[in-house]
Amino acid sequence: MRERDRYRRASLGEQLGGELAALRRHPGVMAILLVILGGWLVLVLTSPGYVHAEALLVGDCLYVPNPSANQDTPGMPTIGKAIDVAYKLLGQGAERASCTASHGHEVLHTWSYAEPAGAANPGNAALTLPAAACADAFPAFIGHPLDGSEFAITVATPTETQWTKGARTGVCLVNRADGEFMTTPAQGSGR
Repeated sequence: MRERDRYRRASLGEQLGGELAALRRHPGVMAILLVILGGWLVLVLTSPGYVHAEALLVGDCLYVPNPSANQDTPGMPTIGKAIDVAYKLLGQGAERASCTASHGHEVLHTWSYAEPAGAANPGNAALTLPAAACADAFPAFIGHPLDGSEFAITVATPTETQWTKGARTGVCLVNRADGEFMTTPAQGSGR
């Protein structure tokens, strides 16, 4: 019989117990590990979660990060171009935000397409047809007609690629017409 066969192998619990005992003998290393673990936990718990289009509700306030957002160029919308907002929202999702804090958009209306996954793209005209309900919903949502309002509507419908990947939700968003961020709710503002 070989020497190593004479002794049983330490279980995973015993191995971890030995490692923890070794760490306890080195309080500096233990403190560094606790700081790293604590920092990671704080980041995980405080990071805003992304919500995808199919989970949006009317009245949700959103921050949609996108590359066309610009903070420094006069005349360039800071929330980004509408086409980029729509693409990011339907592709990656958006962060829910407080309606009383900085946010770029509010959900005005959502709809689902009846076509199942794998169905051929019905074309842009068919995809944007349900968006007509957005203009109808605007006055009740804002408390002011769309004409003359300081707010505008951004329509997000799936691109060909997003449709192929299974996107079956359309969304209408309200944003400031000047492209700036909002710090108060648009819903019910009467503006």
